[in-house]
Amino acid sequence: MEPLVTADELRVAQAEIATQLGDPVGTRDGTDLDEIVRVPLRSTAGNALYEVPTRRASILTRTLLLRRCFRSCNRRVAVVAARSWMEREGYYMICSEEDLVSTVDALADLHLPEQRFTAWLSRNFRRLTGPHPGADPGVRRIASRADWNPEKGSFPPKFLLGRPDPINKKRKGFGLGFFE
Repeated sequence: MEPLVTADELRVAQAEIATQLGDPVGTRDGTDLDEIVRVPLRSTAGNALYEVPTRRASILTRTLLLRRCFRSCNRRVAVVAARSWMEREGYYMICSEEDLVSTVDALADLHLPEQRFTAWLSRNFRRLTGPHPGADPGVRRIASRADWNPEKGSFPPKFLLGRPDPINKKRKGFGLGFFE
């Protein structure tokens, strides 16, 4: 099974977020991001270690936060990863973006144990009963390399820019890497 969120998608999201904020772009030396996105899929003796979708999203988010893979914007990228993983597992978010960001902040600051974050994901994401959001172009999705415009050096204008940043209210730009 392939990871539902790829290392390249996270690199692109981090580059766009960091560029918006004027922060350094790129991963830290020695970071194997490809291995990190495979952590939720680990198994032992043929049995998956993380069988529940919320647990897989939670362990990926926690791993990204603990390893601080990027030179900047680690929390924002962890938010992108958590939401994207859940959406690709077939769940949609019922809480506000700000609630997700503040919960990931609590997880990063070690005020929220990983098991409680898993329970929070279970309460705040619901299973889709209809078509997957990826089938509807009007639903948010994570940016990917295919969305990058090399001629302009940017993402298309529908990339969420200019909305209030829920993490740092003084900075412009939403910085979460989703399209509307």
